[in-house]
Amino acid sequence: IVDPLIYNGKIVKKNDINAKHDGVIIQGPIDSVENGFIYQRLIDNSYSNDLVMDIRVPIVSKALDFVYIKLRSIDERFKNTTIKTKTKNIHEILNEKEIGLINEYCSLLKLEYGELDVLRDKKDNNIYIVDVNNTPQGPPANISKEDSAFALKKLASALQNLSES
Repeated sequence: IVDPLIYNGKIVKKNDINAKHDGVIIQGPIDSVENGFIYQRLIDNSYSNDLVMDIRVPIVSKALDFVYIKLRSIDERFKNTTIKTKTKNIHEILNEKEIGLINEYCSLLKLEYGELDVLRDKKDNNIYIVDVNNTPQGPPANISKEDSAFALKKLASALQNLSES
């Protein structure tokens, strides 16, 4: 989150209502803010010249041992138009410190079940949690049947373990 009245750089302006997918890039600082919108620093999550990469982290008490990698056109980076989704072992994408911070964040939010949208910034290599989905509908779109089955088995097992504890 940035104060768009003083932040000098590229800003994402997006609706504060969940799932609007209406983000636009503006140049800050701006003259006035619009009610009902939030303003965030643009994170460079480019994967290639024409694609951006989102990391979706499934949570059942804590981060599971896999993530979804969601690729979309850079021209539609704020829309829900994923071109391809694949699962990856969480340790291929995030380091132990990052996983620990994600788990601490979820604990503070008391998020027992959900999914986090995480972006890795090309400029500073840090990760940023940009959205918390406490009513996930995953697996995400455009995922292979094999990856979908893998994810559902992992989620089901984690939920079963949660209910037994």
